[in-house]
Amino acid sequence: MRIADRLSRGWTALNDRERRWIRLGAIVLLPVVVYLGWLEPLLTERVLLEERTRRVATEEAALRTMRAEWQSLRGQATGRPAESLELRLRASAKASELSELSLRALDGGAVLVEGRQVPMRKLARWMSEVRRETRSQWGDWSIEREAEAGMVQVRIRFVDLAQKAS
Repeated sequence: MRIADRLSRGWTALNDRERRWIRLGAIVLLPVVVYLGWLEPLLTERVLLEERTRRVATEEAALRTMRAEWQSLRGQATGRPAESLELRLRASAKASELSELSLRALDGGAVLVEGRQVPMRKLARWMSEVRRETRSQWGDWSIEREAEAGMVQVRIRFVDLAQKAS
């Protein structure tokens, strides 16, 4: 006897009340099954892909910073013009995820970095790394607290050490 026949006989053997309860159960369980079987895995995969994309973007920015540093050092060794301080600082800020900072080139090769609502922890980590990464030195700087906890307003003037030495 086929399974379809058994199910058909079993369904006809049920009274109307039992059939209504089974239909209601099917209607209630269908969205749950669809969510758990189809939507939830898609949403989980999306979150994982977003995290991976963020991580890859951070790695890319770090690689760009290292590339800028390497080109700067190569330019010093071969006498070729090195990548500008502004580009090196921009790559370093991007690698440190400091999109709040704006950079502006000044006369004499200096670069002015300004920002509002900058997270202090990210800024402190970046400040300790930026000199080594970009072969630069800050000329003068100002850091002031913002109303929101952990946020600061910053203004830093960077000078290129490579230009200073020559």
